Amino acid sequence: MTSPYDAEGTDSNGMPDWRRNAQAEVLLSGPAPTAAAIIATLQQVLGDIATISAGEQIDSSGEPFVNVDYRGVALVVRSRAEALSPQDVPEGEDFNGGISFPQSNPSFNGPLNASRGLVVWGGNAGQLLRTTARIHVAGAVYAPDEQSGKPVGAELPLDALREELAVATITSALTVLDAGGAESLGVWVPLAGLCVPADVYRDTVAHAPLPVPILVGLRVGVFTDNPDAPIDPENPPLTFAFTTGMARFGRADLEFPRSPQSPPRTMGTALDVLAFELGTSSSFLDGEVVDLRDGRTFDVRAGDSTITGWHVLQLTQLTGDE
Repeated sequence: MTSPYDAEGTDSNGMPDWRRNAQAEVLLSGPAPTAAAIIATLQQVLGDIATISAGEQIDSSGEPFVNVDYRGVALVVRSRAEALSPQDVPEGEDFNGGISFPQSNPSFNGPLNASRGLVVWGGNAGQLLRTTARIHVAGAVYAPDEQSGKPVGAELPLDALREELAVATITSALTVLDAGGAESLGVWVPLAGLCVPADVYRDTVAHAPLPVPILVGLRVGVFTDNPDAPIDPENPPLTFAFTTGMARFGRADLEFPRSPQSPPRTMGTALDVLAFELGTSSSFLDGEVVDLRDGRTFDVRAGDSTITGWHVLQLTQLTGDE
C-alpha cells in the first residue's frame, strides 16, 4: 500500500480512504441503547461543546440515530442490535493477543481480526464474542461551496484528521454509556484496522491531543518463534512496528522493520515519527531522509512488508539515541 489511491486504499467504489467518512464502533454486551440514552450520555460528557439532537425520523433500517455537530464536523450516531458475524471470527487463529505477531499476511477486517496481536487485550480479546449491540459513529467535514453556498464534502486529506479526531471524541464519550445494563467491550476503528478495549480507547483519546495509535492502527511486536517464552535480556529479539491505517490520511503505511530497541522504545519512536508526519502535514517519500529536528534522522525506503506483505515505506534510524 503505497498511497490511498492503490486498491487496498480505496473502497468498493474506488473512493480513496481519505475521502471516506471517519467511523468507529463501540461494541456492547447488552441491549442496543436508545437515542435518548445516547443523547443523555453525550450531553453529560461533552456539555455545551457539541450540538446534539435526535434524528428527525427513523430510516428504513429502523435504527435510532442522533445528529451531532462538533467543531465543524457533522456526525451521525446509530445504535443497533448486532452480534459479531461469522466473517468477523478468524478461523484457526489465536486472537487473544500477545507481544508477538505472526509473520504472515494478516487480515484486519472485522473486530476480532483487528484485535489480534494486541497486548492491550491481556489475552481477553475473546470477550468480544459477547457483543450483542453496536453504536456506530460516522463524521464528515462539510464546507460551503463558493458559488452555490451549499455544503459540499471536504476535499483535503487534512480534513480526514479533523474528522477522525471528532469521531474519536464522540466515540470515547459513548464508551461510558450505562443504559439498560449495556457494557462497553471494545472499540473497532475499521479504516485503521484496529480494535482495542473500550477503556484503552477512552484513555488514549483523553490523554493524547493526537491519539496516534488508534488513528493509524499502530502495532509493535517482536520476532520470535515462541511467543510464550520469556525474553532473554542478554540476547533480546528484534522488534518491529507497523501501521495499517495511514491511507486514511492520504499517506503510505509505515513500517519499522527490524529494530534493536525494546518494544516500548520502538513504540515511542514510531509514535514520534507518526506524530511528526501527521502533525506537520508532511508526507514521507521513498529515498527521503526524515529529520525529526531533535537529533534523530530516519532513512525512508519503499519495500514489501515482512509483516503484512503490503508495499510500504520502511524507516531505519540513522542518527540519534538508539
